[in-house]
Amino acid sequence: MRILGDLEKIKIVGKYFVEIWKAAGMKLHNVKFLWASDEINNNANEYWLRVMDIARKNNINRIRKCATIMGRNEADDLAVSQLLYPCMQCADIFFLKADICQLGVDQRKVNMLAREYCDSAGITKKPVILSHRKRIVICLRVRHDCWT
Repeated sequence: MRILGDLEKIKIVGKYFVEIWKAAGMKLHNVKFLWASDEINNNANEYWLRVMDIARKNNINRIRKCATIMGRNEADDLAVSQLLYPCMQCADIFFLKADICQLGVDQRKVNMLAREYCDSAGITKKPVILSHRKRIVICLRVRHDCWT
């Protein structure tokens, strides 16, 4: 299924990943799945402040390295929006207060950006990243006893 930013298709695949967690034996009574679009719409000011903080704490060359998440090359002539997108995706992880973030392998550079941002922002609890070959993102808030 080609998703190409179609929110309804993204939600279908997101629901599929919830079923994968269930099949893996996760007890969902201590898990909260969040849709980033809903959370951002409800708290836009907080979200955009985080995006801008990530952008401010990194230089263009560092953000350019994340361009591969959009099928681009670091050497490509990028639009400003293509430089902002990695900051937005990084902000998603912190904005959703995700303990575990499930991202595609193609997004590993943004994952590392998020972990590096923790150091510059004084965040001691770095997110755990689960990478896979699909391109859908699901972030979940997990308590320690979700597997017991």
